[in-house]
Amino acid sequence: MPSSSSSSNLLVYDGSDSFRMRLIMSTLSGRPVKLKHFRDKGNEVGVRGYEAGFIRLLDKLSNGTTIEVNETGTTIYYAPGLLIGGAIDHDCDPARGIGYSLEALVCLAPFCKRPVTATLRGVTNENLDPTVDGVRATTLPLLKHFGFGYEGLEIKIIKRGAPPSGGGEIRFSCPTTRIVRPVRLTGQGRVKRVRGVAYTTRVSPTVGNRMVDAAKAVLSRFVRDVFVTTDHAKGVQSGLSSGFGLTLVAETTTGVLYSVAVCSEVWRGVGKTGSSGADRETGSRGADKETGSLVTDAETGSLRTHHGVSAPDCTPDDLGSDCAYQLIDEIYRGGCVDARNQSTALLFMSLTQQNVSTVVTGQLSPYTMRFMRHLKDFFGVKFKIDIIRANDDDGGSVTGDDKVQLSCMGIGFSNLSKTVS
Repeated sequence: MPSSSSSSNLLVYDGSDSFRMRLIMSTLSGRPVKLKHFRDKGNEVGVRGYEAGFIRLLDKLSNGTTIEVNETGTTIYYAPGLLIGGAIDHDCDPARGIGYSLEALVCLAPFCKRPVTATLRGVTNENLDPTVDGVRATTLPLLKHFGFGYEGLEIKIIKRGAPPSGGGEIRFSCPTTRIVRPVRLTGQGRVKRVRGVAYTTRVSPTVGNRMVDAAKAVLSRFVRDVFVTTDHAKGVQSGLSSGFGLTLVAETTTGVLYSVAVCSEVWRGVGKTGSSGADRETGSRGADKETGSLVTDAETGSLRTHHGVSAPDCTPDDLGSDCAYQLIDEIYRGGCVDARNQSTALLFMSLTQQNVSTVVTGQLSPYTMRFMRHLKDFFGVKFKIDIIRANDDDGGSVTGDDKVQLSCMGIGFSNLSKTVS
């Protein structure tokens, strides 16, 4: 539990976990936050490179922000300023994907004074952070449910960038909004089609075809409409490292989108920031490779199965079939938002006008549970949680695993900085 000071409205937390969510909520709520004992034990203490880069991104996005970091990097004071927006150019640390910064921009950009046009460079596709393809396919359509950016909301991939060196580049455009519209997303529907993209950088184009064939061999047994394209990056558009990966998106009859992504990995070296299979921010990514048990990423909250394809010597066929099985697992968990977008949906539900919003999700990840606790700390929002049992619904509309129905009253957040045209 955080400690707070009534005089300054300051929230104080211990530890380095939930770093991004605390700064994002601090920026939106206007409440300053102090992080103490920030990774103060071990060989690598203090703020890491990608965290420092994230702080710089928030500084570029706002005006009047106060950021204080002590000499050892183990204490951070952050007092948010006014979200300005506009044109932003930012180089992301290659230890984390562009998705690490892009997720924060998606949450903050709609509430800036001016429309945001952000150019981000770094790793576009990797396994720890959401891929750019996944954010474009599922997160942006989710924003439109809340009344954001029917025009001008887009992500354009200029260059692909694979780990460890990256070299990718994207352009994110987001208009501003004044209010957030309440939502009611309760109808999951049934999967009617699957779309996807297999990318390759600095490898043979046949690698992409092998991933597509392997994924379609699995998915065609369950749904007929499966179409996966290949994106072979050449020359300067292929980044600085070789790699390949696959992103799959399933769409239901009610417009619900489920997305999963699997990318090839390389060993980054033991003891280096971002080492494969190691703690890259808050926790282990371990899993039972034999049984394909559920993996929970402590920072991003993603839920996925692991079938042993993250090793550097994985074949494109294994990667394609693994991605397809992960999509099936995601569909089984169900809900009206996928596991990756649970926290994004809860944030915007909290910021809606003073009306009740309801969203049905699959099982909540540990990250989402921590996110809900932080929403209570910063905004005072509490959720009503109802469990929907799959075998309790006589109509048959609940399929797969048990679902969670989340309801809350919005705080009536209004973007007073939005320029009036």
